[in-house]
Amino acid sequence: MRDLVRKFQSYWLADASFGTLLIMLIAAVFVLPVIMEISGHGVLLFNILLLSVFFSGIFSTRSVGLISISAILFGMHLTLRLIRFGENPYSFYVLENVIGIANTLVFIFINLRLLFRDQIVNSYRIVGAVNVYLLLALMER
Repeated sequence: MRDLVRKFQSYWLADASFGTLLIMLIAAVFVLPVIMEISGHGVLLFNILLLSVFFSGIFSTRSVGLISISAILFGMHLTLRLIRFGENPYSFYVLENVIGIANTLVFIFINLRLLFRDQIVNSYRIVGAVNVYLLLALMER
């Protein structure tokens, strides 16, 4: 299990992960909202994709503090989403949005650290910068 976590973390720490994140963010910011607006479907897929983006943030850093903060925020976000979409009369929509914004801000910080970790400028860094802008757009949702 530990080996699997290390492989997952090494992927999300590599420059190639910026491309995967870009695809996820384009789907979350541009594609799924249109599908949800036109057909009314895709809400579950949007939430799964959104939570997947935040889950990847846990593995996108080696800092134990950032891993802890990201994991706690992800757990709270997941719990609040399950409460909202479950057969439960309670809803904590405002708290869910606050946690979502905090989670996005932490993920932006993690991505900025990855983006500026060395002085090399390449296509991956440009994609990483686009990812940060898309995360800001996602925060508005």
